[in-house]
Amino acid sequence: MEVFAGYTEHADTQAGRLLNALDDMGVRENTLIFYIWGDNGSSAEGQNGTISELLAQNGIRTEIKDHIKVMNELGGLDVLGSPKADNMYHAAWAWAGSTPYRSTKLVAAHFGGTRTPLVVSWPKQIDPDDTPRPQFHHVNDIVPTIYDVLDITPPETVDGITQDPLDGVSLAYSFGDADAKGQKPHQYFEVMGSRAYYEYEWIASVFGPRTPWTPGISPSIFKWTPDGDTWELHDLSTDHSQVHNLAEGNTDMVTALKEAFRETAKDNKVFPIGGGL
Repeated sequence: MEVFAGYTEHADTQAGRLLNALDDMGVRENTLIFYIWGDNGSSAEGQNGTISELLAQNGIRTEIKDHIKVMNELGGLDVLGSPKADNMYHAAWAWAGSTPYRSTKLVAAHFGGTRTPLVVSWPKQIDPDDTPRPQFHHVNDIVPTIYDVLDITPPETVDGITQDPLDGVSLAYSFGDADAKGQKPHQYFEVMGSRAYYEYEWIASVFGPRTPWTPGISPSIFKWTPDGDTWELHDLSTDHSQVHNLAEGNTDMVTALKEAFRETAKDNKVFPIGGGL
């Protein structure tokens, strides 16, 4: 975590250098900036703490003593954060970093694996305030927002290639009104078999076959099929951290959201579910 804190300060400093350069160029006031802090939740692939995340990514079991031994051979604690290591903190720190959400990065079912802070700055057009915007949005809304504020119609073809339609919607309506009604009706999530579907403040979700913080690869993965998964259901208007599973009393809604996920996933070339395993 000490290395992570140092990297965070470093990244923040570099972002500050970019802003200073825009000031020096005299274009800061009319520059639209989207600053996303984070990477889809905290990373739990560190498992018990690792000097090589690729070991976890490839399902290779290790013990803490192995990491300490190699770290000492490479030069001791100073190796951490250097080009000699691909270190990552203990998964428990990832869980803490995703508070108050239930899971971490690589879990699409819960916001701890998908939700990150966004700051939008455009001094010429946006009066800054400190009121968080609660409207639900996704990273696929950034490009539509830029097209919107610049009054650009997305091209249907680029270099002779027909473009896929944009799923996102502009979030520019929230720039001047923190209380504006959200305009994002639905959104799907999927990573390595973990998945979710959001629609009008409800979200149906499945944890999936792989637990990021568990060492190695469970043999059960090779027998897993998405057809056998049990879905959760949460009302985000009253349960933003997905604590209360309402699936049992709302089977029709779960079925409808599962079908909506299937259709949206098909349109976005997600199939086969779990293909990334």
